[in-house]
Amino acid sequence: MILEILSNSIAKEKRKSLYTIYFKTIKLIKYIIFGIIAIVCELLIRKGLILIELHEIQASLISLPISIILAFYCNVRFNFKIKKNKLLISALIFTFISSLSMFIQFQIKNKFLIYNNYEENRILMSGLCFIFFYFLHVKFSFKDEIQIGVAVYANGIDDINKIYDRIKNFPDFIHIDLVDKTFNPNAKEIDPNQIKLAKKLWRNKEIHMHIMSKKPDKWIEEYIDIVDKIFFHFESDIIIEDVYKKYKLKSKKLGLAVSCNTNVSNYSNILEKFKNILLLSIKNPGYSGQIFEIGSYEIIKKINNNNKKNNYTLCVDGGVNKINVNSLIADEIVSGSYVLKNQDPIYAIFNLKFS
Repeated sequence: MILEILSNSIAKEKRKSLYTIYFKTIKLIKYIIFGIIAIVCELLIRKGLILIELHEIQASLISLPISIILAFYCNVRFNFKIKKNKLLISALIFTFISSLSMFIQFQIKNKFLIYNNYEENRILMSGLCFIFFYFLHVKFSFKDEIQIGVAVYANGIDDINKIYDRIKNFPDFIHIDLVDKTFNPNAKEIDPNQIKLAKKLWRNKEIHMHIMSKKPDKWIEEYIDIVDKIFFHFESDIIIEDVYKKYKLKSKKLGLAVSCNTNVSNYSNILEKFKNILLLSIKNPGYSGQIFEIGSYEIIKKINNNNKKNNYTLCVDGGVNKINVNSLIADEIVSGSYVLKNQDPIYAIFNLKFS
C-alpha cells in the first residue's frame, strides 16, 4: 500500500530516495513490530501462569519459548521469504540466537538490576540488545532468504546504463542472458562490453550468467572466472559429464539449466552433481517477454523433491511476475520483462520481494 502511494504520486527522483529508505528499513521495522508482539504475548502468558499459581521460573520457561516461536513465525510469514526445505535450519539458528540473546539479557539484568519489576527489566534488556541480535538474525537465521534477480541481455539488445539508472542496486543479483545463434538463429552477436559494464555498474552484486547455446563450451571457458555463477543447458550438444569434470574445481560457480519442455526424468539423476540448477519456465528459450508455463510448477516440485535437493540451489527464470512469484518454491527467482517493461521498475522489484 505504501509503495503504491509512492509509485503513483511522487516524482521519479524523489521516489528513488524514498524507495531506498523503505528498502533499508522495512525489514527492521517489521522485525521490531513482531518483536514487540512476541514480548507482550510472552509477558501476558507468564503473568497468566503465575496467576494460576505456577512458580515464576516455570512460568518463564514456558512463556519464553512461545515468544521465540511467535517471533520466528511472524518473520518468516510476513518479513523474510524462506524456502520450506530451509525453514527447519532457519528455525534452529533463530532459536539459538534468541536463546543467546535472552541469556545475555538475564546476565546483564542480574549484574545491573535497574527495576525490581520483571516486566520492566525484560523490556529494557530486550531494547538494549535488540539491534545487535537483529543483525545476527539477518546474517545467520535468515541467510537463506529467497533472492530476486533482474535479467539483462549480453547481446546488445539492452542499454545496460539505462537499465542501471532505472533499477539501481535494488535487485539481489543481476542475471545476464547470453543467447547465440545456435540457440536462436535471430540472436544478435554477443557484446563482451555488456558483461564488463554490468560487472562495473553492479560491482556489489553477484553476476549470474545464463548461457543459451547448443555449444556453450567457449562461453563457459571465457566467462566462468568473470561471473559468480554460470549456467549452461542440459539441452546443449555437449556431454554433460565432460563439462562437469572439466570445471569440477569451480563447481560452486557451475550450474545446469533445464528447459520446462524437457522431461525431468531425463536429468534427475545428474542434478546432484551441480551446486546450482536453473529452470527456464518459458516455452521458447532465447526469446524474452513470454508467459510462465503452468507445467513448470510440477517440474519445480519434482526438482525440490529430489532426494539430493540439499546439494543444490534452484533458480526459476522466465515469465515471473507479482501474481505467480509467491507460488514459486525456489532459492533464486529471475524476472526480466515484468521489471524492465514496468513504468516503475523499482516498484516492480518490491512487488516481487515483498508481496
